[in-house]
Amino acid sequence: MSIDAGAVRSWYTRHSSGAGDTHYTELYLGVTAHGISSHVYYSPDYLRPGIETLYAEVESTINLAPEWRLTGHAGLLTHLSDPPRYARREHYDWRATLGRDLGKLELHASLSGAGPGSDYYSGRRHSATAVTFGASLPF
Repeated sequence: MSIDAGAVRSWYTRHSSGAGDTHYTELYLGVTAHGISSHVYYSPDYLRPGIETLYAEVESTINLAPEWRLTGHAGLLTHLSDPPRYARREHYDWRATLGRDLGKLELHASLSGAGPGSDYYSGRRHSATAVTFGASLPF
C-alpha cells in the first residue's frame, strides 16, 4: 500500500481556454493498494476565486493477457460552494482504456465521457463522449 499527498497549481492561458487566463489550486490525498488507486482533491478556487470543489476518483488496471491491459477510471466533482451559473453542482467523468505493449511502444484506445448532460463551450452544446487513440514511447 502507498499513500501520497501534495498540492497542484494549474494555470490556463487565454490561448487554451478561449477566454481570459484562469487557474486553480488543488490539495490532494491518495491511497493505492491491490491495483486500485483512489484520490481526493480539494480546491478553494476552482477556475474562479471562491469556488470550492471536492473531486474524488478511483482507477484500476486489469491485465487481460500478456501485453494487454484494461484500465478504468471514474471520478465525481462536487461544488462545496455555490457553483457558477453555467455549472451543475455535481459532474462525473469516466474512461475505459485498452492498452497493448509492443516492446517499448505502448498503443492505447480510450472511450471516455462526462455528465450529466452535454458540455457547453464555443457558444453551443457538445457531447462529452470521446474516442481517442494514442501511442507512448519512453525516452
